[in-house]
Amino acid sequence: MNWKPLGAKIRAAFHTLKKQEWIVLGAVGVLVIALALIIILRPGPDPYKSAEIAIIRDRGALRIGVREDVPSFGYVDSDGNRLGLEVDLGTLLSKQIFGTPEVEFTAVNFNTMPAKLRTSQLDGCIALAQTGMSTSLLYSDPYYTDAVAIMVLSSSSYSSPSDIAGLTIGCINRDGTNMRYSARNALQSFANEQNPKCTIVEYSSSSDMISDLTNGKLSGVCMEYSLLYSYYSANTHRILPQAIGTISYSIALPPSSDALLEIANEMIRDIRADGTLSSLLEKWSLEDFSSK
Repeated sequence: MNWKPLGAKIRAAFHTLKKQEWIVLGAVGVLVIALALIIILRPGPDPYKSAEIAIIRDRGALRIGVREDVPSFGYVDSDGNRLGLEVDLGTLLSKQIFGTPEVEFTAVNFNTMPAKLRTSQLDGCIALAQTGMSTSLLYSDPYYTDAVAIMVLSSSSYSSPSDIAGLTIGCINRDGTNMRYSARNALQSFANEQNPKCTIVEYSSSSDMISDLTNGKLSGVCMEYSLLYSYYSANTHRILPQAIGTISYSIALPPSSDALLEIANEMIRDIRADGTLSSLLEKWSLEDFSSK
């Protein structure tokens, strides 16, 4: 289509406009822009006043799933107290909603967490949930980035990941064929870069994998630091110092938990900005690997 005649007619029409008509046209343009800015910039609904949060307040406590077997993140001490970074974050999130720490903790693991969230048995899980791991759940902004590393037997001669080139490494298959698990993906990339390539054996059970390492069927096992230290024994194991990747943890939420997601993200932004998160990482002797 030839647009030149149409363009000429439009220019001619503008040339015939009188001064007063230009003023009216300009005022209309300003009004349109102002209305657009109001629509774009107006604040959304207050998540704290939502029906979703009202249900939590009426119940009297925020229900949070945490680990109870991972040092520094979520564990139970000899007196039965729940401790760890993720327990502290759950307490802070409940204070964000109630003003005081009103929280009920439930033990979860990677197998039980998704079902408890999808069926709304829990309001959220702060339990080493990898950002974006499941497409059927919601995830907050990351609150911590962990390193992915390889653990070997202390009796071995391996001092760096490259020493395991051509050998067999175990890892957990946590998501079937979806390939969203960052630790497995990092190991796959590492294995393919070695010459000769490493062989990867996938497990559904961490304890079976560690047993095969002990029995000599594996030269090393690959997981995030948080989990490696759950199985680490100073007399038996050595974690190779060079990380081969990273994995980020977020607060996992049930579908349609949009208000709680907004509140969780607000809390994470606030505790990053005011130094609270840094203090918690120091308290639990954790190093964030997001910038490494």
